[in-house]
Amino acid sequence: MGLDPGIRSVAADHFGERDENTVSPNRQTAVSVMQCIVLIETPIGPSCPLVEMAHEQGGGFVSRSESGVIELAYLKRDGVRTLQRSIYSPA
Repeated sequence: MGLDPGIRSVAADHFGERDENTVSPNRQTAVSVMQCIVLIETPIGPSCPLVEMAHEQGGGFVSRSESGVIELAYLKRDGVRTLQRSIYSPA
């Protein structure tokens, strides 16, 4: 499961002072819960030639940022940790 496609960037918030990282006793799974600020872009609609032109030029979006929490779950296979799940929740 991935992040919402409207999320364009994720940045740390509060310098990590409220973040939590947990590794399972067998060291095969790990979970990180981090405070963050996300940039979200929502396409302008409904579709019309002007909006389609804006999208072609990299525009046609309404941008906003908000604080929230991102949870990342990892699984270790063959010595390599891979991201299994990422969930974003607004604060």
